[in-house]
Amino acid sequence: DSDSLMAETFDSSQFHLVRIADIEQNQKPHVVAEGFVSEVLADADGDLKFRLVDDLGRPGPFIVCEIIDSIRVRTPSVGSRVRVYGVSRYDSQPDHNWYEVHPVLNIEIVRD
Repeated sequence: DSDSLMAETFDSSQFHLVRIADIEQNQKPHVVAEGFVSEVLADADGDLKFRLVDDLGRPGPFIVCEIIDSIRVRTPSVGSRVRVYGVSRYDSQPDHNWYEVHPVLNIEIVRD
């Protein structure tokens, strides 16, 4: 499927739908969130991160989505609307303090 940037083995039924604005109330480990890619960043450890937002005209709320090297899925382009599947967590590092999907296990392109 050309609209999927999928990892090798993946079962979408194991994921709980969460809105970007509601991620902090989420208690489930495996989530799927849909939004727009507002920026793509390279991390110091070689991973790729991108910010997922509801509206490209507003910086927040957002979820940071992290693609790790061992689960190689293609990074979506800035401006695309995507559905991201992965592990929900909170990054409490002093310069972060944000919610993440880390690692990203699958990405579906909704609209390029």
